[in-house]
Amino acid sequence: MQLERVHPTPGKTRSIVEKFGFFKDREVVRRQWKRLNGTNFSVFEQFPPEVVAKRRGLVQKIKESRRQGKRSLKAYDILYVDGRPVKEYGGELVILP
Repeated sequence: MQLERVHPTPGKTRSIVEKFGFFKDREVVRRQWKRLNGTNFSVFEQFPPEVVAKRRGLVQKIKESRRQGKRSLKAYDILYVDGRPVKEYGGELVILP
């Protein structure tokens, strides 16, 4: 496995940031999160600040659509309702074809 950069992050917890040389190596590590249940370790993905802000806004829309009985999920920073991408126009959600 080729790592381009590994460094600790400041803060109370002892976390590290790793940059993988190959996407496939990153996915191998990311998919091992289930093996870490019951330990003091965890795996998280790091997204750019604008994506994090957009994802936070989508959480309320997901809860709202689930209350209406629809299946909804977010992938990266896109909201999907009943398997179709959704856009927001004037505060109202519109399901795209």
